[in-house]
Amino acid sequence: MAKHSDEFLRLANDAKQRITKVSPTEARKRDAEGAFCIEGGLKAYKADDET
Repeated sequence: MAKHSDEFLRLANDAKQRITKVSPTEARKRDAEGAFCIEGGLKAYKADDET
């Protein structure tokens, strides 16, 4: 496995701390406000997708 730089690890850790889990209703609200929603850590989805 490749070793990442300290800067990359710092940025990744910072990003992880800002991710929150929300309900589909809240996701739709945030999407309307311009938020980016992700599912399962990697799969991007539209806020109206309740899967």
